[in-house]
Amino acid sequence: MTFKTASILALALCSGLIGACQTTKLKDGDPRQVGPPEAIDPAKAQPYDPHLLDKGPPDPLGAFLADLDKSIRAWTNLTLTAATPADRNKARGVQEALRRSVRERQKDLVDALETGPPRNRVIAAGALGFSDSKDVQGPLLVALKDQNTEVVQNAALSLALLQNAETPLEPLVEVFQGSSNPQARANAAYAIRNLLEAGAAPTEDVIKAARRSLVDSEPFAQAQGALILALAKDGESVPDLAELLHANSALVIGAATQALVALGRGDPKLLGPTARALVVGLGTCPDEQRPYLLRNLVLLSGHNYADDVKAWTEWSQRLP
Repeated sequence: MTFKTASILALALCSGLIGACQTTKLKDGDPRQVGPPEAIDPAKAQPYDPHLLDKGPPDPLGAFLADLDKSIRAWTNLTLTAATPADRNKARGVQEALRRSVRERQKDLVDALETGPPRNRVIAAGALGFSDSKDVQGPLLVALKDQNTEVVQNAALSLALLQNAETPLEPLVEVFQGSSNPQARANAAYAIRNLLEAGAAPTEDVIKAARRSLVDSEPFAQAQGALILALAKDGESVPDLAELLHANSALVIGAATQALVALGRGDPKLLGPTARALVVGLGTCPDEQRPYLLRNLVLLSGHNYADDVKAWTEWSQRLP
């Protein structure tokens, strides 16, 4: 069982969620992972008792890991589909139960990650991110070099969830640009993005890896790479980000849009290039993406020309 991020669904530069298990295409170009056919229906997630830890002595490790597996699936599905305050409260309740559970058996989970059988190591690698503890950072960094790519992708995800700005970026960059597993690359990119948001300084290697990721075969890795470049204030990437507005993936188009807006708002010299890229994108993006691009053009420009492409074009051409 493996977990994967899905933070770009909301396409907020500083927000993130995780999905679970095997890839399931929800919509064309949307690589969210919501679990295999046996994954828990969010509407039936109530049986996951937030007071699970209050019920008697600790279970044997195997049963404990199985419970973690189920709880993470439940939390994932609730988080991905939460549409009401009640849904979000349920997700927070499951997350808090996970945090307490992982913290209480943190040493067992680290031992499982380091010496356990493959399935236990995969689950432990994904669960330790809920510990909110710097003590697990070392074992997770070591796990990034594991021969089992499912362990690697879950370790990267846990480092993303911990969001410790002091986490070394180099091991994550190696996975981001070199792993043969697309989910591992995507999760490493997500971790790097989270660490930059937490205050880590982008290195030249991070920027180079993010630029290369814009042509990655995994849409989620592309999307994370675009947002990394925005956080790194990499103005040189504007032409390549503009190309992503012609992609088939709504996920990638949305991330490229946000990256361009962030760059244009952050540097007056980039306002013209980013504005013209978004106006061109209006004519090439899928119809369902046009409202999103228009909203972001309003955010970038401070004007609202509605769906008047001619007016947007004239405005963008006046910019240096």
